[in-house]
Amino acid sequence: MDTIQVCERCRECCRFTKKTLYYATLFTDKEKQRAMATGLSSADFVSYRGSRHVFQVRLIPSVKVAGEYVCPLLDEQTHRCRIYEHRPLDCRLWPFFFMRSRNGRGALLASFRKDFCGITDAMKKKQYESFMRENSDLPGLLGFINRYPEFIWDYESYTFPVRFLKRVETGYVWADDRAS
Repeated sequence: MDTIQVCERCRECCRFTKKTLYYATLFTDKEKQRAMATGLSSADFVSYRGSRHVFQVRLIPSVKVAGEYVCPLLDEQTHRCRIYEHRPLDCRLWPFFFMRSRNGRGALLASFRKDFCGITDAMKKKQYESFMRENSDLPGLLGFINRYPEFIWDYESYTFPVRFLKRVETGYVWADDRAS
């Protein structure tokens, strides 16, 4: 089964409970404009932490599961994202995300547990380690986080670090050592 088929069967990254609404997808201003071209409106987004350049999508109640909320771009009948080919970096990066370091002086690229994602859960250990290395080296990732530092979430204790960033005068740079 290929990656897109696993995603279509799962879509847990597009579903939320009241406790996990905090994790609703973040969009840059440019990504928001692309999403709005598919039929969403500015009312479907809220400024994230007062930012003028980063927005969080407003989730909608699931039509299939009571008490759950879903991304408005998810077609719950087909399990397909309406903008999959142009989905925001926040979605492309999943199950990785940026968060502040425990001491708050830096940041890190982190991951939820391996079993949070059907794709990574099905991987053997070496395959998963390779996946983590490849995805932490996405072109432009460092430039992106320096342009949109609002994408750095608060520290989450139930995650594990993949790659460290240190704060310098001009923004963030990758630290020499990898966490894994």
